[in-house]
Order: sequence, then structure tokens, then C-alpha cells
Amino acid sequence: MTTEDVIEVLGGWEGYSIEEMEVQEEEGRTQVWIELTPLTGIARRCSGCGQLVHSIHDVTFRWVREVTILGAETWLWMGRVRVACPDCGPKLEALDWLAPLQPPGGWRRTWYGSAGCCRSSMWRSTSG
Repeated sequence: MTTEDVIEVLGGWEGYSIEEMEVQEEEGRTQVWIELTPLTGIARRCSGCGQLVHSIHDVTFRWVREVTILGAETWLWMGRVRVACPDCGPKLEALDWLAPLQPPGGWRRTWYGSAGCCRSSMWRSTSG
């Protein structure tokens, strides 16, 4: 099975690749931590005007609470891309599979917010 097959089975995170994945089991609770890295060299849709943009303004990593995968609480550590839209200026990339501030039990994925931790401690920064 290729990485693309795994992405499709787990979540179909279009525009991203799986950099790292870890499964933790503590006190009968299973958690899956997945690091997603934005793919380079692809056009991304501006969330302001919908235009396809090739230029990236910046990338900020954030935690996103994913739907439960195979009974495991799942978290994504992902780089949110701001495109350099020639019409709107810096805007977040529009992602069909990610909508901000979704209600619990509602849609598909939920923003958790920026993580103020360094990359080396990211996997365990929110457990406890």
C-alpha cells in the first residue's frame, strides 16, 4: 500500500503528505498522532476569492482534532498554508475537508488551535 493509499483510507488529506504517525495507548485509551506536511509545487485555492494560487505566503502549524479513526482519538499536526493571493493578499488556503470551529459531533474535523510547542515535543504536548 502506498502513502497515497493510506491517506485516502484514513482521511483523504488533499494537498498534504503524512510525515510521521504515532499510536499511543494509555489507560485503555488509544490516540493516533499524525503529522501532515503541505505538498510543494501545487496550486492552492484562496479562501477569500476562490482563485487558484501557486505562491505561498507562509505556513503555520496547528493541531486539528480529527474524527475517530478505528476507535482511536486522532489528532493532526498540520501546516496551514496562507496563499499569497494577488487579489486578496495573504489568505488561508481553502480546504474542502477542513472547516474552522465545527460543533462537537458535527462535521468532519475541528480546529484545536495553534500549538506553542517546539516540533521535537509535539507528539505529547497535549496529552495528560
